[in-house]
Amino acid sequence: MGSGDWFKTIISSKKVKDDRLKQVKSRASARSNGFKWKSRAQKGSTSLANGSTVNTNTPDVPAEELAATHIQTAFRAYMARKALRHLKGIVRLQALTQSYSVKKQSVNTLKCLHSWSKIQSEIRARRLCMVTEGQLRQKKLENQLKLEAKLHELEVRM
Repeated sequence: MGSGDWFKTIISSKKVKDDRLKQVKSRASARSNGFKWKSRAQKGSTSLANGSTVNTNTPDVPAEELAATHIQTAFRAYMARKALRHLKGIVRLQALTQSYSVKKQSVNTLKCLHSWSKIQSEIRARRLCMVTEGQLRQKKLENQLKLEAKLHELEVRM
């Protein structure tokens, strides 16, 4: 039974005097909105591998259209199952992330990340100070050497 067959069986439980009128109405509505009911196994129907049946007694509807409708129905069912699986995964993920232990763990992780970034910024500041101090020492040393060289030159001249 297809997904809409239970609804069709409830509706069809009320006997209609003229079955032909009912078939004409269902064909007209099927053409208008693109949806067709699966036909019950009858004399003029062919059973497919997946259990559905294709009515071959309708001379006004080409076989290509019936095949296209069947393919569209199967594809829509596949996409619906895929969307449902995706939705179930999202719900499962939300349930996991809303639990107390996950919240506690995320808070602890954020605290550790904050302290780690603070430590890294202190290390960068120390390195910058060390580099600037090293440059100042180098300049001092160069200046001192220049002064000593000038003093030595003055001593030699005298």
